Amino acid sequence: MKLKPVEKIIKTLLLSTSLITFMGCASFKEKYSVDKNIGLTKNNIQLINKNFAITASKEVRKYQDYNLEIIENDTVFNLFARLKIIDTTFRKEIAKYRNNYVVNLRVKEKNTLVCSLIKNTKIVDSTSLRYKLKNGYLYIKNSNVTINDIPLIYGGFEIDRLRLGINKNGDLITDSSHYFIATAMIVLGDDRKFYSSSLYKQIIKPTSD
Repeated sequence: MKLKPVEKIIKTLLLSTSLITFMGCASFKEKYSVDKNIGLTKNNIQLINKNFAITASKEVRKYQDYNLEIIENDTVFNLFARLKIIDTTFRKEIAKYRNNYVVNLRVKEKNTLVCSLIKNTKIVDSTSLRYKLKNGYLYIKNSNVTINDIPLIYGGFEIDRLRLGINKNGDLITDSSHYFIATAMIVLGDDRKFYSSSLYKQIIKPTSD
């Protein structure tokens, strides 16, 4: 059934209000960060322009009320896959030959971050992300908000957020936050929160086997 103009406005307002509320639930927690960020500004933002390892040297994970989990040399979540959706086959190849890959980041004009996947000095894939510089971090604007079915009636929201920072050694910090809330007839149901913070070492030059 086609919605009337007034009904469309009400639906839009409900969705907008809900998203604003739930975005706060997907906020970042400094106490779960893998390392201290030096604080990026307009004057030092070029510090992010370098090559980084494809896999994290250390990762901190926190799910709901479970204990904090610390993983050394994590190979599950590769850096490029955090920045661009890639298929499972490609993920497996990167994991198997990870020493051949690095990720290059470059800040461009108009708040754009170019992310290139390099294999043995050759660019094999790339993506451009919009960002906002806030509180010393690059907040990635391409982070996803997924609306499942008919939110507030039957379905829910999934929110994924990502920000990037640099530690004192020049290594990359990625903080990600995932929040899901189920809804039914405007009644809020099950919700889940997951945080992860990863450290990717800077690479002076691409390495190979």
